[in-house]
Amino acid sequence: MSTKGASLKGLLLVVLLVSNMLLTKEGVTSLPICPNGSANCQVSLGELFDRAVKLSHYIHFLSSEMFNEFDERYAQGRGFITKAVNGCHTSSLTTPEDKEQAQQIHHEDLLNIV
Repeated sequence: MSTKGASLKGLLLVVLLVSNMLLTKEGVTSLPICPNGSANCQVSLGELFDRAVKLSHYIHFLSSEMFNEFDERYAQGRGFITKAVNGCHTSSLTTPEDKEQAQQIHHEDLLNIV
């Protein structure tokens, strides 16, 4: 296993652990849709969408908070995210824009892009 692969797995493990700590710390639980556990509860589609939007916003807030906390504690300005995005062995290769460009590339070069 390469050093990059091991460090990426370590980074992902830390992110999972931090997210678990955040969720446990915040006491995140789902709220019941129907009051008092009623079996015949009817919720309108609009209310369901509203709830989905609120939950999505809350999850985005938590993930942003988790990312910022991770960045402050562990990344310490070392540019881990930039290295991860630009560190791919194929990031310097240009990819064809359309079918015609792809057909003009030699097969060996096309395999290197993929």
